[in-house]
Amino acid sequence: MVNDFAQKSQSSVSDYNLSQASQSSTITRNVSSRVPSLNLPVPRLIVYRFVRVTNILDNPPNFSWLSCEGVSNYIVKLVDSKGIVWRDKVPANKEQTVNYDSETFLEPGKDYIFTVEIDRQTSYVDTQVRQEVNIAEDVKKCIQKIERTGLPKQFKASLMAQLDGLLIARDETLDIIHKAVRQGSNSEIICFLNNFLNQGSVFELLANADSCDDILDALGDFATQLAAANRTLGEYLQLSGVQISMAQSLVSKGADLASFTQNLEGAFQLGQFSSSNSLGLCDPSCKSDLAKICIKSKCSGCTFCGGSE
Repeated sequence: MVNDFAQKSQSSVSDYNLSQASQSSTITRNVSSRVPSLNLPVPRLIVYRFVRVTNILDNPPNFSWLSCEGVSNYIVKLVDSKGIVWRDKVPANKEQTVNYDSETFLEPGKDYIFTVEIDRQTSYVDTQVRQEVNIAEDVKKCIQKIERTGLPKQFKASLMAQLDGLLIARDETLDIIHKAVRQGSNSEIICFLNNFLNQGSVFELLANADSCDDILDALGDFATQLAAANRTLGEYLQLSGVQISMAQSLVSKGADLASFTQNLEGAFQLGQFSSSNSLGLCDPSCKSDLAKICIKSKCSGCTFCGGSE
């Protein structure tokens, strides 16, 4: 998967090889043959995730997200089963963090949906996609860091599987989008999604992770971006009347990805990963500057060697 991903990330949109995605060939057929340029009022989401307040210390919560290129403002919302609980507008020139400040108290144990969408004034039509050639390299760096952690093998394998699953999900969504682009679609939604999923900020986050918690957080950000893309594309296809069954599948897939962070935290018991699980492995004093290996006689409990001898 990583090799396929590296090849795909380095190719241009016009040369994208759909034969590599036979698993998605059924759902990508005739995506935009009937509506090549519809512009429907579909929110252009960049974050879509389920939120549950479990700790009183986290209530009211704060939310953060990765920036999106070319955006003037972000619209953030918190929704429950009855509708919008809270809405705010955040200028893009500020830090992508916002504190929940509604008078409505969030109920512990209750599920909410947090979304971030870009403002309607931002347009990606006729904007050339900047292919992020460093994405494949960033993925390799993340894999190397996972392999070097002091985690048990089963946890490493699980992290690898989660990353691989997200990469596959990204490719499947891009296959649909690229199919539409090849068939001449220049709708705002298609152009936005094509640009959005080719931005590399989340991959830079994965490559620069300094701890196990950082990797889990970055995987969560990756999943919420994919959830947003699937939700947006699914709603677009539903409103356009094209490929209704595929549209429903995309919306459902978006919901699954939106709960990724909660499921991952539960599976990995996020709280057990302390700062000692650093991806730097040994303290600098434990290492030979030349060989870059741990000198156990100087080590006092790093995750690499498990302690001094």
